[in-house]
Amino acid sequence: MKIGVFGDSFAERLYNDPRSGLIWYNYLVTDHGHEVESYGEMGSSILFSADLIQKHAADYDLSIWCLTNTGRYSMPHREGGRTVHVTPMCECTSRDVEVIKKHSVWKDYLRWIYDLDTEIFVGRCIVQYLQTQYPNLMIIPCFVDPLHTSFNLFNVCEQEAQFYFPGRSVVDIYGDYVDLRPGHITAVNQKILAALINDALGPGLFQSSYEHFVPPQLPFDQVWSKKK
Repeated sequence: MKIGVFGDSFAERLYNDPRSGLIWYNYLVTDHGHEVESYGEMGSSILFSADLIQKHAADYDLSIWCLTNTGRYSMPHREGGRTVHVTPMCECTSRDVEVIKKHSVWKDYLRWIYDLDTEIFVGRCIVQYLQTQYPNLMIIPCFVDPLHTSFNLFNVCEQEAQFYFPGRSVVDIYGDYVDLRPGHITAVNQKILAALINDALGPGLFQSSYEHFVPPQLPFDQVWSKKK
């Protein structure tokens, strides 16, 4: 099957990265014989992925969308036609004046104007619209909102993090450490995730049980790196 993958860092396309073979969609290739291309970008918004789906979904037998959460913004940048992604968690590290200004405006929007219920409603509308337009679309929730399903990939990520940092949240951990896991999940569970996705391969909402996943097996320094 020819599959297109869209979404945020849980589906991130890794360029020239030796870890790229350890992310779930590549296990769909090596373990399950599918042809897969990823358009995922770290930190990208719902609208960013929705736009890519509208452009490319018709090229694939099945499109898999790792649906990110609300409160993210993807802004076009004048240099090289690239896109800069802003999330509530991230701080601006760019020295580009345009990026700094847009980042500041978005932070103010999140602080003063952003309404979670409205954003969730808009996110759900986008999902429902794309499902009607593209019947070959499979949705994998990455976070609690906007769909509020029983299963999402962030909880798999957080369960693994608890193995290394008992009692600490992922958001807190990311303040001190860099996550070295491709797609925020260790390879053993990426492989399990790929098998679960392959078993459910088809349009609609992907859901599973957290009981399928196992405690991580990698040593600490292969999963986390202390920020300098």
